[in-house]
Amino acid sequence: MLNLKGKGLLALSAAAVLIISACGDNNDNGAGNTPVDENTGNEEAAPETDNETDEGSEEAAARVNGEEITVNELDEMLHQRLAMWGLDPEDEENEEMVHMLRDELLNQMITNEILVQEAERQEITVDTEEVDAQLEQIIAQFPSEEDYEAALQQQNYTEELLRSEIEAELRREELLTLDHLDESELEVSEEEVLEYYEQLQLQDETIGELEEEQEEIELHLKQLKYLEELREEADIEILV
Repeated sequence: MLNLKGKGLLALSAAAVLIISACGDNNDNGAGNTPVDENTGNEEAAPETDNETDEGSEEAAARVNGEEITVNELDEMLHQRLAMWGLDPEDEENEEMVHMLRDELLNQMITNEILVQEAERQEITVDTEEVDAQLEQIIAQFPSEEDYEAALQQQNYTEELLRSEIEAELRREELLTLDHLDESELEVSEEEVLEYYEQLQLQDETIGELEEEQEEIELHLKQLKYLEELREEADIEILV
């Protein structure tokens, strides 16, 4: 069965970035993720992090209905993604890819902001228990509490910020169920479903029969139309 829920709509969550980039490092380096000097065998001192942003980093990269996405937020997301993929942003061979990825991430961050604002407007909420359960799943990915804490520090995160982003992601996911809409508000034709199914067949030969995947495809196409409507209604300024 396909899992198209929100596919292509949401940027990689902070939780996912934390698990993929930091958990892997922790498993390699052990508790605390402290790097070791290859020459001396001694643990290197962790680099000092300045909580104050660099001058100009709070410049807006985009505005969505007046809410800013800062250059600093965009660049942090970019650096996390590049580190996760093992790409050096200073390598000239990666220059074009870095620019393309930055543009793609900004577009995804705009999408996320639109969905967060719409979830707020629709008064969509999630239970604390849901956030707790998601957080526990993340923590369970780490060998120990120490590794989890080290990962937060490495990614410049606090648990409070992580919880906030988990909550936002759950609210976006709930919004994208489209349960708050009347069935007649978004419609997709059989032709649209068939065309999309045929595209999926080209990508994955193991895909099930159309009858098995139709409901999931219909929801995904409705999500795309819904998002397109939200973007058309939003006041979006791209400033970089």
